[in-house]
Amino acid sequence: MKKKHPVKKRDIKERFEEKFKVNEETGCWEWQYSLNIGGYGKFTIGHQTYEVAHRSSYKIYKGEIPKGLLVCHTCDNRICVNPEHLFLGTHLDNNRDCAKKGRTKRVDHPSIGHYKKGCKCDGCKNIFRLSEIGYRLRANEKRKIKRFLADKILND
Repeated sequence: MKKKHPVKKRDIKERFEEKFKVNEETGCWEWQYSLNIGGYGKFTIGHQTYEVAHRSSYKIYKGEIPKGLLVCHTCDNRICVNPEHLFLGTHLDNNRDCAKKGRTKRVDHPSIGHYKKGCKCDGCKNIFRLSEIGYRLRANEKRKIKRFLADKILND
């Protein structure tokens, strides 16, 4: 009976480095293989499992990612996997970075995603004006209601 030779698994870093090209203009390492539905690179790490390529890049070149943190891009290029363009942050950090760079509709809202009594933005003012005129909103309804809906109710 023939002996089976052990399959030599290629080094993960070696496999990873075959899948991007360096953009000389921006310095981004642009992913050249499959993308997920959000437009981020996909890197296979197991038989049928994958993770977004920029997270793999961070792990390969910088180390583990603490639980609960995201890997965010300084370059705002979803296919970039250059570890020098990546940083760790919370969802709030990512949302603030997004707002600071003008990539969100609610740039002017100081507490992204939450309505606050005393906030000067129209959306928050309208939510609380609704409750003053008799609409009873629970906390979860305040979070879910859309600003345009509040405007529509008040302006009809």
